[in-house]
Amino acid sequence: MIFFENILVNIGIMIILATSLNLIVGITGILSLGHYAFFGIGAYSSILLTFYLHSMQIINYIPSFVLFFLVIIFGGIIAGFFSYIISYPVLKLKGDYLAVATLGFNEIFKSLMENIDFFGGAKGYSLYTKLGNTEPYFKTNLIWVYIFVVLTIFIIVRIMKSNYGRVLLAIRDDEIASESVGINIAKYKTLSFVIGSVMAGFAGVLFVMYDRFYATPKDFSFLEGISVLLMVVFGGLGSITGSVIGAITLTLILQLIKIIPFLSRHQILFYSFLLILMMILKPQGLFGRLDTTQNFINKIFKKIDRKEI
Repeated sequence: MIFFENILVNIGIMIILATSLNLIVGITGILSLGHYAFFGIGAYSSILLTFYLHSMQIINYIPSFVLFFLVIIFGGIIAGFFSYIISYPVLKLKGDYLAVATLGFNEIFKSLMENIDFFGGAKGYSLYTKLGNTEPYFKTNLIWVYIFVVLTIFIIVRIMKSNYGRVLLAIRDDEIASESVGINIAKYKTLSFVIGSVMAGFAGVLFVMYDRFYATPKDFSFLEGISVLLMVVFGGLGSITGSVIGAITLTLILQLIKIIPFLSRHQILFYSFLLILMMILKPQGLFGRLDTTQNFINKIFKKIDRKEI
């Protein structure tokens, strides 16, 4: 039972990461390779805040579910704050230069976490140890994960349905044409980048506060995060449905290859092979830009509107 719960939690966290990255890469056209850094920022900020909430005895006055919700929101806001700071220099770049810059930020984050003792250095930061070998007052469970899965998908679908979403699609398809009709490209790119990073921060909190209460720099390296990019490409750039299916499929496949001795030691080789195979056989991904999730949510809203009328 615990094994299946772990898989479902991992799937939920990967869905949040894949759909939020798809907002940046697939919908807006920003080739970001640093998404896992914001995942890590959310994780580290949450365990630090949790430690101080316990040490200051705040947990004695506020219900655990309220505190945990605030911790998740805090992790997302901190991730969004750092994404906003780096968006000014980074989003001025395009194509390969943008990809390299975001990749560099991911490695800078990892290097800082490895070399700053306050964050635990290379050994990582153990909340469990800091609290005297006891579990925190609150932690992630299946319900929390899928509340934020639903919230993430709902927000992104509503963005795509709005005028803001249409602007993002226009920027993705042709930046020059978009700018010529008066669209502030820098503003909309920054908003998309920050929103996606906030959601990655949510996922980081849920990840580190589930069972382990422990964050290490290697958990948030680019090599670990390449699987999320693969999920987006596998499902289809710009398709939320594709991101969900890609996250579910590849998470299950990765769980399977862990029991295969050769593949478990060469997961990057597996990622590379699968990515090349997708580019050859189906470069648009499983769903391309088709998004059945958006149509499904739109139908729900239409039914609600009819009942109110």
